Amino acid sequence: MMQNYTNDNTARRYIAHVSTLGTTQIHLRNPLIIAWWSITYPGVGHLLLSKYLRGFVLFIWEVIVNLNANINVGIIYMFQGDFDAVIEVVDTRWVWHTCRCIYSGFGIATGQQSI
Repeated sequence: MMQNYTNDNTARRYIAHVSTLGTTQIHLRNPLIIAWWSITYPGVGHLLLSKYLRGFVLFIWEVIVNLNANINVGIIYMFQGDFDAVIEVVDTRWVWHTCRCIYSGFGIATGQQSI
């Protein structure tokens, strides 16, 4: 174990713990910000909590769902005011699957883990 830090009792907390397995940093996080990022784009809240595997899986899953549901094309049509084209283009099965799976479970779990 590396002993490259000596405690001089001036800091309230250690900023980081250095060991042979890596560096663990202490971050104070606001749970509302973590929950907001998790709801707006799934996976980002987990990345902010340093849960990288789950965060990247959710991030890639959201990209796959976004491409299959044609959400970006629907947003473009919506900005143009062509709402009938939005209804034709967006695949609602993928959108509802996203709402049911990702936003219900993982957004709540991320908010609870950040407290």
